[in-house]
Amino acid sequence: MDDQANNNNQENQPEADILRLSPETAKAVDHLLEDGGGMDSTSSDDPELQQQSDAVKAVLGLLDHYPVEDASEELLDATLARIDRHEAELQTRMKLASVDQPRSSSRWRMPDFIATAAAMFLAVGIGLPVYQSIQHNNKMGQSQTRLGGIGTAIAGFSTDNSGMMPLDKLALETPFDPINTPHSNHLNVLSQHGHLESDHLKFAGDTGPGTSFSYRVPFDPQAFRLQQIGADSPIAGDRNPIIWRIRTQKKPFWTS
Repeated sequence: MDDQANNNNQENQPEADILRLSPETAKAVDHLLEDGGGMDSTSSDDPELQQQSDAVKAVLGLLDHYPVEDASEELLDATLARIDRHEAELQTRMKLASVDQPRSSSRWRMPDFIATAAAMFLAVGIGLPVYQSIQHNNKMGQSQTRLGGIGTAIAGFSTDNSGMMPLDKLALETPFDPINTPHSNHLNVLSQHGHLESDHLKFAGDTGPGTSFSYRVPFDPQAFRLQQIGADSPIAGDRNPIIWRIRTQKKPFWTS
């Protein structure tokens, strides 16, 4: 009851009765703090301020040398135990927060899988047609170049053989069969007579009988002369894809 009465008296005590620093002492404390708050602070040019600063330092010196008892071991142990308990509670809260977060059972998530699949489909959808177009254009260019070389070789052979076109005797003696008789073998005569390289008539990767090109069928070998063939009449060209598939024992495009 006495303590409660004292607290009520302190609360009802007017502000004038509360101890405060005088303006001079407060100014001296500010001066000491500006100089670092040490006992060796620099002196002031103001005598009154210097006097107040010395008085404050004297009081602080008494407080610094005031005898106090060392903290007991029980208080130190209790303080350290409280710190350890606080750190343990903090780690427990952090672990519980991490456990509450949902974890995926695998590294791959559905959005990642969809993005990867879309990228692969896009790469295949764009890259494959571009690759096929490049391969097609490359083969077309090679075919045109080689057909030009075949035309030059046929003209040279005809000049050397009284206007006759290149004819293979074995192919002439074989019964006419557009499938089993590769009439493009007549072009091999050009390489046999030195007008064309042997590898000029076959593309790499092409298998089966005959060359990689087609040749005009000589129905009348005696009249098969270069001068008697019109300028608009074809002599050689790319191979027939339908006949070639049948020769290589593949089904034609229109069959299943």
